[in-house]
Amino acid sequence: MMVALYQDTVRLFVARHVLDEVERDLPDYAASVRVDPELAVTQWRQRYKPFIRVVDVPAPWGEGSPYVQAVFAQHAVDAPTPRLATALADSYVLAEDPDLTDHGFGSRKSLPLRRQTMAEAHRH
Repeated sequence: MMVALYQDTVRLFVARHVLDEVERDLPDYAASVRVDPELAVTQWRQRYKPFIRVVDVPAPWGEGSPYVQAVFAQHAVDAPTPRLATALADSYVLAEDPDLTDHGFGSRKSLPLRRQTMAEAHRH
């Protein structure tokens, strides 16, 4: 993904709440998977954050989608992500949060492989 971001062959959009959650939770998450939290935050801020397009998602986006409504009913805080995905369709959602994956947004199987690959790259 990093090569695609650097070559501008993919675009990474996130709802504002996702950016806020990453900034808040990344150090603790990194420590929980035995990655240096300071390194994780530095890598995030230098390699990913500059390429992210942060979107303040309007509530009406996706309001007619049963998938968006299902996420909203389960966990309203996560609703901006499927609203954004609906507005950007065709798109792919990178998510492992069951509030999203249970309703067809992203895949819980894709992120562990990406994390493992990234962790291996940082060890070499």
